[in-house]
Amino acid sequence: GTTAPPSAAAPMTARTYAVGMLRGIDHSASGRVGIYDLGGELALRFDSVDIQRVPKASVHLVPFGQETPDGGIPLGNLKAERGSFTYRSLPAQVEGSKRWTMLVWCDTYSTPVAAADLS
Repeated sequence: GTTAPPSAAAPMTARTYAVGMLRGIDHSASGRVGIYDLGGELALRFDSVDIQRVPKASVHLVPFGQETPDGGIPLGNLKAERGSFTYRSLPAQVEGSKRWTMLVWCDTYSTPVAAADLS
């Protein structure tokens, strides 16, 4: 038999850890964000997002409901304003009972852009 090509979506072995809808904070943003367990590796996936462009946007996992990056886990620059993309190999401290908010932060103006409360 023929094997189907791998899907661009999260693989079937992925277990949903936490998921939330993206909301803008004084900016426009939509789409879905989730943390998935890819067989022992945690990944943060952005699904069909549309985020208003700002200079120097960065991505952070912060304590649930927080809208500043203080005390959060920086994941680097926002990879794209639109589409679907994944941050692999999240640090170990993401696991556990703590709940997270994914925050998009504008480093240039020190303002929140968008967030998704993951639960």
